[in-house]
Amino acid sequence: MASTIYILFRNDDPGPLSNPQKERKVLELFDRYCIPQVLAVIPNNVEDPHNAVQGRYHPLEENPPVIGILKEYAAKGMIE
Repeated sequence: MASTIYILFRNDDPGPLSNPQKERKVLELFDRYCIPQVLAVIPNNVEDPHNAVQGRYHPLEENPPVIGILKEYAAKGMIE
């Protein structure tokens, strides 16, 4: 008797301060095995999350390489 198992992968926290090479490696690994992911993208990061009141905020637009990677994998249907 065959059963189907569904597993949801959620990759948390790619955002403005993310390393594009690291994000690409994670996405490539899942792509290699045809496993789509749900991403929880952070649109704004503060440099020091323990001092958000005085910290400088960074919008996602400050990291065009990460935006490009996210668009690339969304177009492939590998992330939502």
